[in-house]
Amino acid sequence: MPRYASFIAIGELATATYVPNGFGTDIVPVIRLHSGFNVALNRQASSNTLTAYPNPAKDMLHVACKFEQPAQNVVIRVVDATGKTVYHEQKRDSDWNNFNVDISHLSSGIYHLLATSENEESSCRFAVVK
Repeated sequence: MPRYASFIAIGELATATYVPNGFGTDIVPVIRLHSGFNVALNRQASSNTLTAYPNPAKDMLHVACKFEQPAQNVVIRVVDATGKTVYHEQKRDSDWNNFNVDISHLSSGIYHLLATSENEESSCRFAVVK
């Protein structure tokens, strides 16, 4: 009858000590699996801001939007957790800087608000509670 054992790695991966946590003290082969990775991105900081308040919201969401470059047309979208667009509106000229979005038809959950101009895009998350 084979005996099974489990091991827990304690410490950094390269210097980890393995502690037996199972049945018996027989020598058991140990396989190390490291699935982490590091990604470095070279992105410049943007001064685009999209702010939604109150957060969480119930019926009305107040939005303040600012882009680095002047924009004539801005598309406002609200996307649910499944990626479905649940609100879409196109704003012209300066009426996109500060505006309200009626969210009374949305159910409770987490949503993404996206503002897209000709040259830029900004987004933020907000919650709806009923």
